[in-house]
Amino acid sequence: MFPSERARRMQAFWFDLGNVLVNFDHRKFCRALARLGGAASEEEIYRSVLSGGGLNERFETGRISAEDFYREVSARWAPRISLEQFREVWCDIFRENPGMDTVVQTLKGSARLVLVSNTNPWHMAYLLERYPFLECFDARVLSYEVGARKPEPEMFEAALAASGAPASQCLYFDDLEEHLAAARRLDRWLPWDPVSFGPGALRGDPPGTPGEVDYRLARQAVLAEFHR
Repeated sequence: MFPSERARRMQAFWFDLGNVLVNFDHRKFCRALARLGGAASEEEIYRSVLSGGGLNERFETGRISAEDFYREVSARWAPRISLEQFREVWCDIFRENPGMDTVVQTLKGSARLVLVSNTNPWHMAYLLERYPFLECFDARVLSYEVGARKPEPEMFEAALAASGAPASQCLYFDDLEEHLAAARRLDRWLPWDPVSFGPGALRGDPPGTPGEVDYRLARQAVLAEFHR
């Protein structure tokens, strides 16, 4: 692996988790719960649990416990499902993103590695068990511990504090342009600094350009930076 000139100058690398380091599909959970409950469609469950302002937002910001999350979701959509069954289908949404483990393992020790993720304690425990390369990170900035989610500024302030480096020496990989744009809006982030990198960079989009995200581009963005 041969890092780009830009990457070699960095003191810290920030990585998003979902659809960057590992891929995921929340709708797989919705389909499974719809089958187990038998009373709602995938779309109804998605809107109730996972769309903006739903139960998942409360879970990911630590405002409800895992047990309360299970009770609230199952009571409405699958009242006969056990906590163990629920946790299994909730977590069985991830798959490998090839090459990301090698990138992280190779970077270990060359710069500070910071995981910056909107997630919950069940998903985090599941991923740490199945993807050992995640243990390579020097720090984890997790929404349920911070009490905020990206693109809220508290997440990026926490990531910067965990980096031990100035913003101009932090390179950030995320699949969502709104998260990259929010990081750039922090006062201390100079707009011309190479502080964030995502799929839009490969398309040639200006910072913060909205639009449909092709999740394969997040992987390409990381691999392009490190010339694998």
